[in-house]
Amino acid sequence: MKKITFLVAALCATMMVSAADYVKVVTEPTDWAGTYIIVYEDETTAYVYNGLDQNVAAGGGYTSATIASGKITATDAVEVKVAAMTGGYSIQVGSGDNADKYVSGKTTDANGIVYGDVAIANTLALESDGVKVTSPSKVVLRFNKTATEMRFRYYKSTSYTGQAPIQFYKKESTTAIENVELSNVYANNGTIYGAENGRIYTILGMDVTEQNGSLNGIYVVKANGKTQKIAVK
Repeated sequence: MKKITFLVAALCATMMVSAADYVKVVTEPTDWAGTYIIVYEDETTAYVYNGLDQNVAAGGGYTSATIASGKITATDAVEVKVAAMTGGYSIQVGSGDNADKYVSGKTTDANGIVYGDVAIANTLALESDGVKVTSPSKVVLRFNKTATEMRFRYYKSTSYTGQAPIQFYKKESTTAIENVELSNVYANNGTIYGAENGRIYTILGMDVTEQNGSLNGIYVVKANGKTQKIAVK
């Protein structure tokens, strides 16, 4: 079988992969300003807001990651930047299709996310089940976990309690991981070969080792103390 290795940055033998650690907010901060990912938790799986307001048919409003000891380690998560302003905090999308846009609820008591160029004050409060984000129109940011919806958006006052609470994970650190081509790791037909003694992760940190054989996309292989990005088709 022909050996095919794919390194994401121009097939370099050595490069650096940026991985960030996000820690769950469990205590009400004096100042919410900082960089976060917004998450709905389902046991050990994190559904991470991807900066979009889309149902499943349109692509979905989340990506998946793994929670371990109250922390998420991800290499390509869509972050939000929270900054203090008069009346509360602005929430700004850090990357993706709505990069640099500010998020808020609709000006009427209705469902949806408004993406704009002007900062809008949201109020943030840590409650018993998660972080309550309220827009000036009194709609609340939550997660719809219905199978055909699966998205984050602001929900009107008559229905937001029926949606799932969200969590904020604050960015704590960014580390550079050396990415070295592993001599015995290659990919073909949905399978990564040579990873038997290691683990396979999505670029958001979700362990998909058990799915080897039906992979498609960019993955990170960790084996023998080394880390390599590899593309699988």
